[in-house]
Amino acid sequence: MLADLSQINVMINDEVAATLPLPKEGAGKPQTQVIEIPPQMITEFNRLSLQFIGHYTMSCEDPKHSSLWARINNDTRLDIRVTPFALPNDLAILPLPFFDRRDDRDVNLPVVMGAAPDNATLEAAGALASWIGAAKTRSRMASFPAHFNELPAKGNALVLLKGDGPLQLGALTMPAPKGPTLTMVTHPNDPNSKLLVITGRDSAELKRAVNALVVGGQSLVGSSALIERVDLLAPRKPYDAPNWLPSDRPIKLGELMPANKLNVSGYDPGDITVPLNLPPDLFSWREDGVPLNLKYRYTPQERSNNSSIMVSLNDTLIKAEPLPSIENLNNSIVSRLTGGDDTISREAHVYLPLNSVALQSRLQLRYMFD
Repeated sequence: MLADLSQINVMINDEVAATLPLPKEGAGKPQTQVIEIPPQMITEFNRLSLQFIGHYTMSCEDPKHSSLWARINNDTRLDIRVTPFALPNDLAILPLPFFDRRDDRDVNLPVVMGAAPDNATLEAAGALASWIGAAKTRSRMASFPAHFNELPAKGNALVLLKGDGPLQLGALTMPAPKGPTLTMVTHPNDPNSKLLVITGRDSAELKRAVNALVVGGQSLVGSSALIERVDLLAPRKPYDAPNWLPSDRPIKLGELMPANKLNVSGYDPGDITVPLNLPPDLFSWREDGVPLNLKYRYTPQERSNNSSIMVSLNDTLIKAEPLPSIENLNNSIVSRLTGGDDTISREAHVYLPLNSVALQSRLQLRYMFD
């Protein structure tokens, strides 16, 4: 390769951080380079890429020429040197540091309670865990190990304490609560970690403090906040989780996927796959199944015997509905059903057996033309 024109660019977020020359005397031999990445190029989310630029002649080149190659050894490593710094005890930065969207590791956040928590305290702890669970992405797991009457040796944690007087848990000391209170403090045994301490005079006040945090109806500023009122949301209805199919009304397929994804064309257009996320405790053993009122359009062929629309559930065929040709439809039906685009509208009624399907299922529709 031409050394003056050939190089490897080290890119950070599509910006050149370093350029590595490719001298002729080093061709075909292992090379080692140490690159210092300027810290000002580092952002919240970063992408490292390597760009190879190779030339072997000054005239017209073949981009697939055998001399144009470079191989990056898989022993190449990225050494990151960081210095932790103490975050302020400020509720305004929540959910930091207990959840950081920039950290792609699984979440492991201990929940600390007294020796014998009652049901109301456990409900508050569950709501607190759900608050973190709602913030994380689907690709990350979250676990909340329970600790009773002791703090974890290090790391961030959520702490629930109740009582009328000053509260003590190991090296952690909190003043007597005057009501439902949220406080961020430094871990007494780990200066680089924080504790979110929820305190109250009883379990009901613990729940009020957690509800104020989860609902987020008021701004939280400073190291501690006394919750004076909580504007609760309306109670949830059964099966109204946004990722589940509602079971109290008919659902249009257009609600489950973009309308343009329901349109296909061509001789073999492939499947139209509709996601069906079902609640885990639906029982349909007394029913014939869930009715599907399928409304569809197609362009009728002049002649056909086996053209049909196939309805499948999780790759299992449920029903094949014929697509009659013009030859098999009398002229009055064709003239009545055919619009200006030469398509015919039809309906089919299918029962989907849900007693043996997975929670995350797929309804598959496929046009088959002979």
